Amino acid sequence: MKGFRKGLSILLVFALVITSMVAFSAKTTEAKVKSIKVAKKVTVVEGKSKTVKVKVKTTKKTSKKFTAKSSNKKIATVKVKKGKVVIKGKKAGKATITIKSKANKKKKKKIKVTVQSADITMNVTPMLRDVYTLSFSKKVNFDLSKLTVMAKKNAKGKYIAKCKVYDISTNDQKNYNVTLEKNPTNGMWLQFTVKGINKKDIVKELPVYKELSVRRFSRNYSYLTDQDIDREIEINDYFRDDFARVKSITGAPAGVKMTYDDENIYIKGKIAKTGVYKSVVTFEDEMGTTYTLNVTFVVGSADALTVYVPNEKGIAFNDAKGAAAYKSSSWIYIAGGSGHYTVTPVDRAGIFAEDTEYSENTVYYWNFTTSTPGTYTGKFTVVDDNDSSISTEASAVVNADKATLVTGKVTSATGKPIKGAGVFANYKGDKEDEEDFYSMGKTKEDGTYRLYVTKGKYDFCAEHNEAIKYDFNRNITANTTLNWTLGLYQVTIKSSDTKIDPAKFGAWYKVSDDEDDDEYSIGEGNKIFLKAGSYKITSSGLAYPYSYKADATVKVTGDTTVTATVTSSEIPTITAGTTEVSVTGRMGYWVFTPSEDDRYVIWSNSSSKDPVGYLFDEDGNQLDKNDDYLGREFQMVDDLEAGKNYILGVAPYSGEDLTTTIKISKVG
Repeated sequence: MKGFRKGLSILLVFALVITSMVAFSAKTTEAKVKSIKVAKKVTVVEGKSKTVKVKVKTTKKTSKKFTAKSSNKKIATVKVKKGKVVIKGKKAGKATITIKSKANKKKKKKIKVTVQSADITMNVTPMLRDVYTLSFSKKVNFDLSKLTVMAKKNAKGKYIAKCKVYDISTNDQKNYNVTLEKNPTNGMWLQFTVKGINKKDIVKELPVYKELSVRRFSRNYSYLTDQDIDREIEINDYFRDDFARVKSITGAPAGVKMTYDDENIYIKGKIAKTGVYKSVVTFEDEMGTTYTLNVTFVVGSADALTVYVPNEKGIAFNDAKGAAAYKSSSWIYIAGGSGHYTVTPVDRAGIFAEDTEYSENTVYYWNFTTSTPGTYTGKFTVVDDNDSSISTEASAVVNADKATLVTGKVTSATGKPIKGAGVFANYKGDKEDEEDFYSMGKTKEDGTYRLYVTKGKYDFCAEHNEAIKYDFNRNITANTTLNWTLGLYQVTIKSSDTKIDPAKFGAWYKVSDDEDDDEYSIGEGNKIFLKAGSYKITSSGLAYPYSYKADATVKVTGDTTVTATVTSSEIPTITAGTTEVSVTGRMGYWVFTPSEDDRYVIWSNSSSKDPVGYLFDEDGNQLDKNDDYLGREFQMVDDLEAGKNYILGVAPYSGEDLTTTIKISKVG
């Protein structure tokens, strides 16, 4: 028993010794890390970093190293760097950074971090002369009420001229395309101010010195040899407010002097030899940007013809399913002989769609519905109408690429399909002799459209009734779908006259008090689409057996319905023979019912006025139209059926009321 007690006592003493040693050791280690000193609070801007010193006080050779950890890496991150911590703000909010000694993890300090939102920055990039892209550093809720655009003439001036904004649109809330109502003058300075996004306004200035929509121009003239040339080209035709000056002129043909001053380029002299001559005028603006004007002289003689045709860019539809006939045109410039010619294709080569008639400059039409990609050279003859011995053969070249289909849908702000919206694709040719390529599509009743382009980069836009949206530098490599949403609302129009079906309403126009405003159709039928605002709208037209006039006032804040005030009258009849008619407004209507199947001629004789003639069926479908057939009169020749009602429409071209004599007779 004594042995057991003695052994137990020894064990207890041993345990006490061990415990004391451990306690002593821990106490000694803690004493080696005396303190950690660091800032208690730190503020950092999101996207920015701040370096904070960390001072660890120890005894003897104890390590001063430490670790750092963020409580929320989405708000702030931290890195240790040579006795310091680098705190980076990721997102506005609060986080805690914990600093711990590596020698003694019980020694620690905390930094309370506040991450503040960074000011939103904005860049402005000119895209076209009247379109600018405002790019923000993050998504913003931005509309017209927050934007002011001002202009001044030079860098030392003051911003006193306010520029009206036509439209604004975005795909991602970071890049906004702003369209100004008028093209700013090159050499002018613009100031874009955006309010309500940061605590302070965002202001960006830039000089508008680049002619971004067109940097290369061309003019073509036709002359006879030994013809006295005395021509002026106004510089303002290309550059407004004389902001640019001519820098140099090269390549003037022998016998011709091309001089210039601040306003005009003067071309004087005689060209002795037939041929095609090309001169280059180089302009420079006040910012040092250069532009070129290519002047082509096509020179023939009294007994010899010279022909010049710029190369054309086209589309080959060989494998484009459902492609309708795609038709385009290009100028044929002819000089020599009497000035009156007949142009006849002799090798269509997939180019010529139809024969052409010469006016001032003739046009050839080409069509690629079934062609394969490649370069097509069509040949044609040009014969002088007054002397058939004066003739020549010439060529027209079209570079046709494979058709690429762009389709999509245009809808309103509330998702309604918009009929009649235009979608445009513009590709700028990069070759001197190649025409710029352009394609467009119109939306159908369901808002869908289709247009064809060749592969390459395009600027696209969709437009309808003062709402416009852009998609710049879109690289088209295959069939593509582009959908558009325009800031428009549907206006449903009812008729106050039960005799007039609102679905039969013709074109609607916006009534303006400004005489300088161009009048254009804003839609037709009983549904139109308008931007938010107040409008007076009017329509007049044919709803057989009546003609009508409709007017309405509408306030658009969203989709809405309005009842138009409509007056109607039965369309009067007109018979074969001679009848004097008067037209007040856009168009007058008369019903003509032939007594026999035959070919009839309908023409006007109004002396000093300028009438335009139309022929419709009972459903309002246009059958024929003519203007200036002989002088300022119209003439229509059509095969008409006995007993069928045809509606003759007469419109004053100038918009003024007119009285004219209408003659209807069989073609004898």
